Amino acid sequence: MAHLRSSSGTSRPGAGTVSESGISAGGMVAPSAATGTRTLWSGIDGPEMEIPKICLLTIGVVTTLLSIALATPGTATFNTQYVPSACSGKTPQGIIIVAASDPLWKNGAICGKTFNITCTGPTNLVPHPCTGKSIVVKIVDHCPGCGGTLDLSKEAFSTIANPVAGVIKIDYVQ
Repeated sequence: MAHLRSSSGTSRPGAGTVSESGISAGGMVAPSAATGTRTLWSGIDGPEMEIPKICLLTIGVVTTLLSIALATPGTATFNTQYVPSACSGKTPQGIIIVAASDPLWKNGAICGKTFNITCTGPTNLVPHPCTGKSIVVKIVDHCPGCGGTLDLSKEAFSTIANPVAGVIKIDYVQ
C-alpha cells in the first residue's frame, strides 16, 4: 500500500506517494493550512473524494446559472434564402445559420461567430411556440431592418419553435 508523506516526513495509508514537488502519481495533492500537511485525493471512491465531487457539482451549477444570467433577450424571425450572404458571398454555409440585425452587425465583425439560441416565448397570439430545445447557429449574413434581433434559417427556427409563430422571444449567448 502506498503512503502519503507530509512535509514532516510522517506517512499515512493512501492511494499514492507524494514527492517533494507535491505531485503524486496516484492523484492530486493539496496543502492543508491548519496542519501544514498535504491531503491526497485519488481516483479511489471513498471519503477522500467527497470534497472534489462537491466542488465539481458546485462549479457545474454556477456555470449553468451564469450562462442563463448572461443570456441576452431578443427576438427571432426566419428566412429561407441563404445565399448569397454578406459574410461568405455565394459560398453556402449550411442550413443551421443566422443573420444579424443592425445592432449586432458592427460592420461584419460578427461574421462567423456562433450563438446558442433558446426560444423563451411568443411575441404574438400563437400559444406555446417553443419546442424547449436550444440551437447553436453561425452568423453568416446581415439582415438590415429584418424585424428581429436575429433572422434564423427556417431549419434553425423550426428546431426551437413552431414556424407558424413567425416571430418569437429568444435568449442568446455568444
